Amino acid sequence: MTIRSSVMVMTLFVGGCVAVGDPLPPAPPGTRVATIEVVDAVISPGKFSHEVWDAFGTVPTDVWTGLATALGAPEPFTAVMGLLDTQTALLPKPDPFGAATLLSGFSADDGVDYPLATLDNNLQDTFTPTWPTPAHWDNVPLTPDLRVKVNLTDKDLSAHDPIGVVELNSQAIEAALAAGQPLHVKVSEQANAQILFVGILVQQTGVTQ
Repeated sequence: MTIRSSVMVMTLFVGGCVAVGDPLPPAPPGTRVATIEVVDAVISPGKFSHEVWDAFGTVPTDVWTGLATALGAPEPFTAVMGLLDTQTALLPKPDPFGAATLLSGFSADDGVDYPLATLDNNLQDTFTPTWPTPAHWDNVPLTPDLRVKVNLTDKDLSAHDPIGVVELNSQAIEAALAAGQPLHVKVSEQANAQILFVGILVQQTGVTQ
């Protein structure tokens, strides 16, 4: 985990003097601020190679065909959840853990990894993890540069399998704010489609002065 103080300070010793780095730039006046929380995810029924998670073998072709159809549906999240409920009961499932990272030039949390689940409390055998420690940020300026990165891994007995790294851009965060409830952002175009959706909750808390 990256550890950074809430105020970024860099000390530089030159001839006994200490130079302190500049504080974070303020967001423009009138910028909305919000809480952001990463609550869950949906993982593909198999790896990009079509191999199953946590075992030997491949995912049946009809599951991949059904997944492609579901992702192209008018309501892809609902369609994919239906597929996972009906066609994947016998498939080995991953044991996911990972972290989320806020990326913002106006937040002291910029670049800090917050665990969603660790090797000690990771989820067992699931395509749809709801995180035991959802990443949460307060008073985040909703600026065009804002992104949230999610990095997931499948826990194995020996070598852990990377699931993928995806980013939610400011447009996705705005859509979650407008939804007024957890929104499952489709990210299947990233990470070799091994992560299908990331669920986030965004609630406005104020405006910068």
